[in-house]
Amino acid sequence: MTDVVALAAELLTIDSSTGAESAAVDFVSKWLVARGWNVTLQEVSRGRANVWAFRSGGGVTLSTHLDTVPPYIAPKLEGNKLYGRGACDAKGIAAAMMVAAERLANAGEQRVDLLFVVGEEKGSDGARAANRLASTSRFLVNGEPTESKLASGAKGSLRVTVRTTGRAAHSAYPHLGNFFESCWIVNGESFGAHKNSR
Repeated sequence: MTDVVALAAELLTIDSSTGAESAAVDFVSKWLVARGWNVTLQEVSRGRANVWAFRSGGGVTLSTHLDTVPPYIAPKLEGNKLYGRGACDAKGIAAAMMVAAERLANAGEQRVDLLFVVGEEKGSDGARAANRLASTSRFLVNGEPTESKLASGAKGSLRVTVRTTGRAAHSAYPHLGNFFESCWIVNGESFGAHKNSR
């Protein structure tokens, strides 16, 4: 049986800063192939690939990312705590998923897929590429540090363009302009409260 901390420490010895994930991809894919997983490498860009591993599909995909932010910090085990770049975001999670999936497969559960993407820390090009893969699972568990609490949603961004008309003024002299009055219509009470307080 694979020790999850030992596997995580081994993954942490590999520098896989965003854009240079190939050694981690190679390690993970070889580990999975050696244990009987069907592994597909999905090229994201030259020399960079997502790892998709499966047995029979139809169940759940466990997914996280293999890249880390720079600089590389080597692993260090102190007591029962493993430190190093990626220990919790997200190589430790990847190791836990790999070990859990392997244990499930050894117990006869074949409906587990694994998807490890690259580029999550900068631009998410691996996740965008993974969206083009044919879905084989009914559910996806995305591993990302959430203070050990189950999160049923995800962060995101909303980009909008707002155009208003009015009289511009420096922030030191907002009373000389009417920016808040013009935005009040767009953003309702949040600016309306400011408008009424002047």
